[in-house]
Amino acid sequence: MKHLGWLRNKIAGDLIDVVVVYSGEHAYRRRDGVAAVPLALLGP
Repeated sequence: MKHLGWLRNKIAGDLIDVVVVYSGEHAYRRRDGVAAVPLALLGP
């Protein structure tokens, strides 16, 4: 997640949220503010 932190610092004014899509089962937000969202939750 190091690179997401770098990207957040570069485009902070235009950034709405930081999300990682993964193949797990549960959506959660990490301590560093990055949201982890399962792919299955994004569509039918």
